[in-house]
Amino acid sequence: MKDSNDWKKTRDYRDAWVHNKPPIIKGLGINYERRNRLIVTAKTKGVTFGSGDEADFTVDDLLGFMKPSLFLLTEALAQIVDYYIVFLNKNQKTEW
Repeated sequence: MKDSNDWKKTRDYRDAWVHNKPPIIKGLGINYERRNRLIVTAKTKGVTFGSGDEADFTVDDLLGFMKPSLFLLTEALAQIVDYYIVFLNKNQKTEW
């Protein structure tokens, strides 16, 4: 699971969502990045506003790397549960 590029992209998306601001998704309205809006050049100073910032992902992008990651996660959880059931069957105290 840790070697999967899809898993890494999903973790990076999750980390950005939790620790910063949710990444901008195309088609879900006007959103802005957290950054300084002041633009200073040698000749001018200005502030941008209006149409929002460029999207980081589309919904299809998210589904493209999150679906395989979900399958990997459910596979790993199934293996853990199978191991735990075998462990309990071997080590369960049936008499007191």
